[in-house]
Amino acid sequence: MLAFYCKTNEELAEMQQMAARAGVAYSSTLSVETTTHLVSSRTAGDRITTANKCSIPIVTVQWLQELCSVLELPLLPTGSGTSSTSSASSNSSASGSPAILPTNTTS
Repeated sequence: MLAFYCKTNEELAEMQQMAARAGVAYSSTLSVETTTHLVSSRTAGDRITTANKCSIPIVTVQWLQELCSVLELPLLPTGSGTSSTSSASSNSSASGSPAILPTNTTS
């Protein structure tokens, strides 16, 4: 189950729509028991700290866009922070893994 950490309500709505179209469960809360990934447009904050402490992978919005691309779902129109014009493959690492935010190793 995905959880989201966004800069704006519009961005949150766009991510929720993408997840719903991809058939992926999501929640408005970050839960150690149920959250599999934190999709975040932010690089710092309470949810980032909690996800790092609980070893929950933190992924970028582009990761969710790549998921839609792999499932051959149309991306949403350009909005506040999510872009339908960016290539999903350009957001992957050299090994082809989805874009993942680096974890903070300092306490």
